[in-house]
Amino acid sequence: MASLGKTELLILSADPAVREAAEASLRDAGPVHIADDAVSALDLAARHPVGVVVVDLENAGNDIESLIDTLKELAPGMITILAGDHDALAELTHLNVDGTVFRFLIKPVSGGQLRMAVESAMQKCVGGVDDTEDAGSPVGWWASGPLMYAGFAALALVAGSAAWMLTAPSAPDSSQRPATSVVSPVVPGESMLEAETGESTGGVYSSRFGVVLARAEQAIQEQRYVGEEGEEGGEGDDAVSLYGRILAEDPDNPAAIKGLEKIMRVFVADTREALETGDVEGAERAYDVASQVLPNDPRLAALEQQLVDARVVELVAEARAEVASGDLEQAEQTLSRVESLENADPKVVEDARQAIEDRFRAEQAARYLSLGQKRLASGRLVEPGDDCALTYLRAARNNDADADATAEFERVLGEAMLARSRGALDENSTTGAREWLGHAEALEADIEGLDQLEAAVVRRETIDAEHDRLLALASERLDSGQLITPDGDSARDYLRAAQGLAPQDPRAAQELARVADRLMEQALTALASDDHAEAEELLAEARATGARGEAPDRLEQRIRLAMAPPPPPEPKPDPVPVRRKYVPPEYPRDALLRGVEGTVEVSFTVMPDGEPDNVSVVTAKPRNTFDRAAMNAVRQWQFDPVLIDGEPVPHPMHVEIEFVLNE
Repeated sequence: MASLGKTELLILSADPAVREAAEASLRDAGPVHIADDAVSALDLAARHPVGVVVVDLENAGNDIESLIDTLKELAPGMITILAGDHDALAELTHLNVDGTVFRFLIKPVSGGQLRMAVESAMQKCVGGVDDTEDAGSPVGWWASGPLMYAGFAALALVAGSAAWMLTAPSAPDSSQRPATSVVSPVVPGESMLEAETGESTGGVYSSRFGVVLARAEQAIQEQRYVGEEGEEGGEGDDAVSLYGRILAEDPDNPAAIKGLEKIMRVFVADTREALETGDVEGAERAYDVASQVLPNDPRLAALEQQLVDARVVELVAEARAEVASGDLEQAEQTLSRVESLENADPKVVEDARQAIEDRFRAEQAARYLSLGQKRLASGRLVEPGDDCALTYLRAARNNDADADATAEFERVLGEAMLARSRGALDENSTTGAREWLGHAEALEADIEGLDQLEAAVVRRETIDAEHDRLLALASERLDSGQLITPDGDSARDYLRAAQGLAPQDPRAAQELARVADRLMEQALTALASDDHAEAEELLAEARATGARGEAPDRLEQRIRLAMAPPPPPEPKPDPVPVRRKYVPPEYPRDALLRGVEGTVEVSFTVMPDGEPDNVSVVTAKPRNTFDRAAMNAVRQWQFDPVLIDGEPVPHPMHVEIEFVLNE
């Protein structure tokens, strides 16, 4: 891979694997600068004409987007390739979808992947890649230049060695013989044919080379055209070796030349037959022998191109099979072997590489659809912006995902968005309903129910507009004190109308509560002014407006109390004589000795002079024990008589006297 113009490559990575891949695959990519950290990378970008940068996320710091922006400021037009672990897929996908980077590579990165990505980025840097090329592809394509992989190199080496061993004549050091000649080295002045002809000079042509020619013809009849593989030393008894020994001394010998042409025709025919049957390796072996027999034969050029075409077809078929099995990296290596063939049809390679690109894009698109379905199942429809179902749908579509699969996923996503829109309507969020409806309308799918929901949202928006207008009018009337009058143009009228349009919207109810509170305040003011009728009327309007709870009940009680007549005066209590002399009863001796206790209820009348009269026992427990002692004590008491109109009058009384022993 040759560098393009003055474009230089910058690699930001401390990962030994990435560095080894770069050193192994980018030796011929022009100037390559390697940095361990972001600071070093920025310094290199400022001092060199960097066109392509490979950034390892592990060494890029915490803000990859800021780093990329800074690098592009230092090197405008820079193409960015990111490398990261599999766990960083969400971040890589986001950066790929929004166009921040040109390629991303999943670590571990092979030399082939790195080389291809850098090659594609360099071409884009100088305008060699179509801007519509998928920026999410993890591989790039080789621009030019043969790459010999180990497997193909080994195959070519074996085939070349076999052809040499088959065509080389006996010689003391056959290993030094050029690959394009079958003529054996000759020591000047020494004839190789003396032993076989019996003479060193003179004689007729046939007598001089007759024996060798005969042996060569015999070898042709026995199909011993070239020496056996692995044959070393000796004179060589195959036809090519024998003719070569003649031509070594007589380069214009017509019989030897004719014999080689005959052998040439055999191997040309073998090459063509092998090509017709699809035996490319057999054709290559026959061609190698033919090219050794007569290196300048004009038929070789056409055969060589046919061989290249056949090898291209074979390798392309192999690459396509590898693509079908999902081994894209191996398919890319196989196509690189095709590119290493001289005169390979670039259109065939381009078509095969396009198949790999299409397969990769299909796999990537399927991966995006899978991620989108997972985000849809978890309810992440449009948020967060870099890891949601909608983002992965767009990424899948950008990678030419399967049309049916994309349409089905888009339909399901659209139905989920419509469900969110309906839910927002149910929750009286017209703004939310419109937002979700907009997401659904932006999709390309034909979603059932979309038109009906659009009509419902429009109706709700119309209602909301009228509702807001009524609320605004109510607010104006409330500020001006027009709480319930005039009829039809009061705050309460507009609020009730708004509440009828949108019963679930709490704003009208909240404003009606304010109107009710203001009416309650006015009722209290009227009550304080003893305008009981006004207070009562205002309280009724407050309740009609929605006043509830203890406050209106308490106000109603206050109004009723204020409006009720005064209560009659409380009756004066009956006067009671006041005792001014007390004589305790004497405990009967008999009861004292027996330890008996008891009570005696005594009735008497306090006379106008304050003396007790009509003393008698009402009840006694026990009977006839404390009766006398109780009555004697009461007769000795004295009272202040009851006065009625200033005159003392008799007053009946009852007392209960207890007889209790002291401990």
